[in-house]
Amino acid sequence: METKAERTADEYIALLKSIMTLDQAAREVDGVAITCVVPAMVPVAVELAQRLFHKEPLVVGPGVKTGLSLKVDQPREVGPDRIVNAVAGVDRVGFPMVVVDFGTAITFDVVDQGGNYRGGAIAPGIGLSAKALFQGAARLSAVELTPPPSAIGHNTVDAIRSGLLLGYAGLIEGLLARIQAELGVDKLPVIATGGWGATLAPLCPAIDLYDPHLTLTGLVLIWHRHFGLPLPETSEV
Repeated sequence: METKAERTADEYIALLKSIMTLDQAAREVDGVAITCVVPAMVPVAVELAQRLFHKEPLVVGPGVKTGLSLKVDQPREVGPDRIVNAVAGVDRVGFPMVVVDFGTAITFDVVDQGGNYRGGAIAPGIGLSAKALFQGAARLSAVELTPPPSAIGHNTVDAIRSGLLLGYAGLIEGLLARIQAELGVDKLPVIATGGWGATLAPLCPAIDLYDPHLTLTGLVLIWHRHFGLPLPETSEV
């Protein structure tokens, strides 16, 4: 569901009721884990968990046991979603590795050869760039962002598709190459996730796999680690 900070817990409960059988779900819920980068949404999500599932949720942040060592200048400033993705990425492919999350922003999260979270990079998401392009260039109309037949667009629509999709693929490939060089490794496993990942990952040879549920997998892992519980037989959501 789309994140809207102005929605109340009641509104989210109503939305959930429209897509799932909540009575059964509430009985089967062992716990609730939350990662959120919209501060106004955290109390709403906490209230939802308390009222709907009768659980006190684990909100990922400082003090939560993730099993990941943060080797960055300001650990408390790292977005919790980035930590969750890194935890799941290490679980999937080991380390070193990189997660590329194609969301509102494109984030690169790097875990080094010692299993330490080292930071990464943040770029505007392709949706934001497309919106800015169409709003700022009066003669360009919004187009469906599907891969173009070639890098050279022979019409305006394909030219926009090339500039956005292949342009972002070049950005991703270039940053991944620089990250790999800085780590000094021959092969750097790369996992993609996020809504735009299904479209962009196939355009980036450096990306090894796309997992749309990576963040959810990370939440499952962190919930078990924080409470010292045995991990599930499979961490795949």
